[in-house]
Amino acid sequence: MKTLQLIFIFLITLLFSCKKTEVSGIVYSRHNIPVSGASVYIEYTRAASKINEPEGTTTKSDNNGKFHLSFKSKNKYTYKVRCICDSGNIWENVKKKESNIIDLMLR
Repeated sequence: MKTLQLIFIFLITLLFSCKKTEVSGIVYSRHNIPVSGASVYIEYTRAASKINEPEGTTTKSDNNGKFHLSFKSKNKYTYKVRCICDSGNIWENVKKKESNIIDLMLR
C-alpha cells in the first residue's frame, strides 16, 4: 500500500514540475503598426557562459501581428523572446513556467 502512495506522490510531483512556459503577444513596428510574418523565437543563456543560443521554438506572427510560443523551460537557464525582421529587432525576458503576455515593440 505504501508503494502505491509513493508512486502517486511521485506522479503528482512530476506532473507539476513539467509545467510549460508560454509566451504570446503582438509584434509592433516603430510606428505602432502590427507586423505580420515577423519571426519570433526563444533563446536561452546558460548561467556560466553568457552566450545566447536559440532554443528551437520559433513561429511567425499572423496577419494581426499576434504570436504564441510554448516550450519546457529549465531552471538553470535564462530565457528571452526575440524578434528580428526588416522593421527592426527586440528581445524581452521571459518568466519561466508561467504564461507571459509580451508585446514586442521593434526598435
